Amino acid sequence: MQSVKTQREIVQDGFNSFVVDRLTEKGYLVTPYNDKETQVRKGDYRCVLENRHWNFDNKCFHKVWSDGLCVELIQDSTPLAHTMQPNSLGWFYNLVECHYLVVGYHDQTDGTFLLCVRVDLKKLRNKWDVVVGFAGSPRFAFSPKGFGSTVNIVIPWKTLDEFKLLSLMFKHERQDALW
Repeated sequence: MQSVKTQREIVQDGFNSFVVDRLTEKGYLVTPYNDKETQVRKGDYRCVLENRHWNFDNKCFHKVWSDGLCVELIQDSTPLAHTMQPNSLGWFYNLVECHYLVVGYHDQTDGTFLLCVRVDLKKLRNKWDVVVGFAGSPRFAFSPKGFGSTVNIVIPWKTLDEFKLLSLMFKHERQDALW
């Protein structure tokens, strides 16, 4: 029996295709990591051009976070939230072999992609002690669907741009500039 994809899964698949297609058009060979263990360390994809390779993880949100990039520090803090990784550190700490985070935002009402940015995850970690000083207080998100509690912190777009951690991949004409 084949499962029916949720609207969220359909949008995520569309975003993944959008990113992979853009990189392929630029001549990159893009291959997905399909096993969970590799994805947790390296991200979703390996990208190769000539002798250079890098890993990136895709994150897709249903609205633009106008105040900044949501950085996941702890995920599934509820002990039984996820049998594979209960009480795990979030992607910021787990993605130790990931070079970039590619973040996309779409309009929840019509599915239009509004913004796509690339964050240099290695540089973000290297500048974390300085950059985190510009962030607000940690935010706690609680999932009633059984994914547990998550702790996030939001780094302002302007701060990411000032520290050269951010590059714009795509911006829809409907989306206002954020930095």
